[in-house]
Amino acid sequence: MIGPLPRRNHRKLGGIALVLVLVLAVSGCHSSKKKSAAPSTSQASSSASASPTPTPTTPAKPTARVNPLTGVGPAPSGPILAVKVDDTANGRPSRGIDQADVIYIEQAEGGLTRMVAVFGTHRPVVEAVRSVRASDAELLAQYGPIALIASGGGGDSISTLNRSIV
Repeated sequence: MIGPLPRRNHRKLGGIALVLVLVLAVSGCHSSKKKSAAPSTSQASSSASASPTPTPTTPAKPTARVNPLTGVGPAPSGPILAVKVDDTANGRPSRGIDQADVIYIEQAEGGLTRMVAVFGTHRPVVEAVRSVRASDAELLAQYGPIALIASGGGGDSISTLNRSIV
């Protein structure tokens, strides 16, 4: 059975730990690089020195654009689409959202939620499509010009979205 160490062993371990800390601290402060002497300003040494040879540089390879929505695969070739999707029991099962690059879940009225599925890689059939909210303009502005698919919108949400288009 292993029990607590006697008091004398605690002191030994404490001493060993202190020595290790000191060794690490001293070795961290010591640099293995030697400082070079200051260059001589005599005329003899300046005339005898050779000019450095330039190192050839290889041109950087162009990197393929990465999908900004997923960070994986090629960048989308067409426009980015956003679809407002139902997230209630009546709207389930949802169709096509498994192919979305990004999905947002937003609070709606009465504690219900709606989804905004953003597509850049795939163009699936999506349902159940719901109405937009005025807040969608702010959420989707980060994607630049996009197509928003919805089943309409209440209040001033459609006019708010139209004004957000640059």
